Amino acid sequence: MIRALSSICLVCVVPLMSAGQQLHLAGPTTGLVFDQPSRSLRHILGSPGAARLGPVVVPDLDWASVAPDGRSALAGSQGAVLLYTFKNGAAEPASTDVPGVVDSPVYFSWTGDSRAVVVYSTAARSVQWIRIDGLGPIADVPVPLTGVEGEVTAIAGDIASNLVVVAVAQAGIYQVSASTGTRQIAAVPDGSAIALADGGRTLWITDRANAQLVQVSAPGAGAVPQVMVSDPQRLNDITAIAQPVGGARLYLASRANQRLYLFDLASAALIEGPELDLPVSQFAFLGRPSLMLLLSQRDKQDQPLYVLDETSGANVYFIPAGEVR
Repeated sequence: MIRALSSICLVCVVPLMSAGQQLHLAGPTTGLVFDQPSRSLRHILGSPGAARLGPVVVPDLDWASVAPDGRSALAGSQGAVLLYTFKNGAAEPASTDVPGVVDSPVYFSWTGDSRAVVVYSTAARSVQWIRIDGLGPIADVPVPLTGVEGEVTAIAGDIASNLVVVAVAQAGIYQVSASTGTRQIAAVPDGSAIALADGGRTLWITDRANAQLVQVSAPGAGAVPQVMVSDPQRLNDITAIAQPVGGARLYLASRANQRLYLFDLASAALIEGPELDLPVSQFAFLGRPSLMLLLSQRDKQDQPLYVLDETSGANVYFIPAGEVR
């Protein structure tokens, strides 16, 4: 188990190592994170071998989602939605109002360049792109789900292809589009996690009911899902999936086992990773494609954050949270 040492600011490393590899430290870089217990945005501060969760920089938030660049975040507070951006090492963020965003979004899927995010709102039962360019953030017209009932449990989007995919409990995996409406891509009624890769050309689905990892090439009407691996012990409750840009493997987080797994794309092998103290609900890139936050439902301020760094053998670190200042 990886356990937090709340009284000191050490970063403990659990490496995913193969025979002949040498253990070495590689600390996470500074990035922004939404700290649920304090309802605030905070920086991850650190240098190689050590890191900590810094003081509150934006307080009193109802929700927030941090972009992959680690410097900007979309956040809501008291009905208003703003884009916060830290530029050139500034201590205080610049903020821009984002009018027209759907009420209380619950799922977010950012593009790798941090220039767009697609959100899903349960209240509006709609998806919506929010695009960020030189003129600032602009919220597209929301697109409602039509012709399908059930709770949305995951979302994935690709701005280049304008593809938005949602998992709907007890129904399947659906594409949502203003031009074609809501149409089924895969009849997977318990798709617990989804991810788009290769510029929207590949859709990954974890099928909880059948404990399978499913690949859909060229997702859309007529696409044929392909089962890549079945494993009743390890794939029976996957809650998050991610493929770093250009990465040679997928990362999967199991809630049942509280463990990370790696799926090697070349060999189609499922590799067991480290056990964690908290179940992971989402992967979020942090400043660079090789660094990911392993987000969990933290309800106490002293619970740590986990970070996975691919640059030196997929090391996993925890970051002590400490007291809010």
